Parts: sequence; structure tokens; C-alpha cells
Amino acid sequence: MTQKIQIALGTASEAAKEIIAAWHCAEHDETYTGTTEKRYFEDLETLSRALLKTLEQRLLVLRY
Repeated sequence: MTQKIQIALGTASEAAKEIIAAWHCAEHDETYTGTTEKRYFEDLETLSRALLKTLEQRLLVLRY
């Protein structure tokens, strides 16, 4: 089974709007049709640091 994660550059406000939309769907017993796995980063620098940290961790695992 593969899992798809969407990565986006966006504001905290945009992320909050998606959370609120999903919450409203849950309150009304509706299925949320938006992305269920999405990570927001405020800028490209923060995204780059997160990706590099993940890459370093995976390389350490492969090394040993």
C-alpha cells in the first residue's frame, strides 16, 4: 500500500482553513474530499531544511 502526501508552500491561515473544512464535514457526518495528508511550509527555506533533514536521516539508516 502506498501513501500519498501533498507538500505545499502556504500560510498558517491556509492550513487552518483546510482543518476547519474537515472539522465541519466531520460534524455533519460528511466525507471530507480534500487532501488527507498535506504538509504546509511557510517558505522555501523551511521546506528545504525539512527535506534535507529527512534525507540525512534516511542516509544514516542506509549507512548502517
